[in-house]
Amino acid sequence: MKKLVGALLCAALAAGSFTAFAQENTEAEKKAAAAEEFSFEELDDLVFYYSSGVGGWFVELNVAPDGSFKGNYHDSEMGESADEYPNGTVYGCLFHGQLEAGGMLDSGAVELNVASVEMDEGQLDEVIEDGIRYVTVAPAGLKAGESLELFRPGYPVEELPEGYLFWSHLNMLDEKPEELPFYGIYNAAEDSGFTGEQKYTGLANPWSETDENGFMQTVGISLNLPEGAEDVSWRVLKENGLGELIFTLDGQEYTARVCSSGVWEDISGLLYNQWDSEESCKVDYCEGTLRSVKDESMGYTVCSCLWFDVVPGFMYSVTAEAEDPAAADVLGVAEAVFVPAQGDS
Repeated sequence: MKKLVGALLCAALAAGSFTAFAQENTEAEKKAAAAEEFSFEELDDLVFYYSSGVGGWFVELNVAPDGSFKGNYHDSEMGESADEYPNGTVYGCLFHGQLEAGGMLDSGAVELNVASVEMDEGQLDEVIEDGIRYVTVAPAGLKAGESLELFRPGYPVEELPEGYLFWSHLNMLDEKPEELPFYGIYNAAEDSGFTGEQKYTGLANPWSETDENGFMQTVGISLNLPEGAEDVSWRVLKENGLGELIFTLDGQEYTARVCSSGVWEDISGLLYNQWDSEESCKVDYCEGTLRSVKDESMGYTVCSCLWFDVVPGFMYSVTAEAEDPAAADVLGVAEAVFVPAQGDS
């Protein structure tokens, strides 16, 4: 009888072990199937930003359909100055790397593994230009060997980590949405959070769509909309009083910005330590700078015009990305959008 009971007990334990094994395999198969459903092609039309939303630093990340990525890191520290560089210090780099898709996590997020992160070749360790010290440093928020969590749109906001709520700026909203309205990437090891949005020339969230009146109320001054402009978008970054006007003119897209900064600073959102061309210019009575650089990795030329209206303390920029730089008349557009705060010159 004891032998029979022992045999039955062993059989029951074996059956339980088999059931647990089968359940584990089922869960593994579910995760594997969910991982197979994910494709980096989902992220191809997005640009991810890691930024406080204020101040002069951000990380921009662009992910390709094969999981490779390129990015910019920019950190302006205007207070770090000396006689040799009175206009401050800018830390940053251009970088690239590779992501690999892992399985589906229990939370419902997709695991992404950072296979590699490298700074682009040809960047100088340190250089001083136009009174600014540029220092090349590794990007923030990403390191090789780290694991990331990808949140897709529709992910329950109440289940997001507190750190991601902070870096995605969702904690700034009076009423949080029940579901995440965008793609997000969270790095638990560094407590950093990237928000994904449709690609455009600019800085990070949280931008607010507005009209010219709302633009004026936030910034304190408006911009002229050039005659013939199409696909017009007025936006503001309320936390630092930055206004952005995006439009297309003669088939070329332009981004114009203005901010009551009180000092000369680069508000264009562009990150290039070196420019192929850089020269002084004038926008009405304001001193300015024209710059351009051929972005070999993207196949277009980036053009920008910066100028500063000293007495009211407004900083301006106009940027464009063009296959034919001659067609991107950023100086002409700068003169067209500029509203002289001191009246006509």
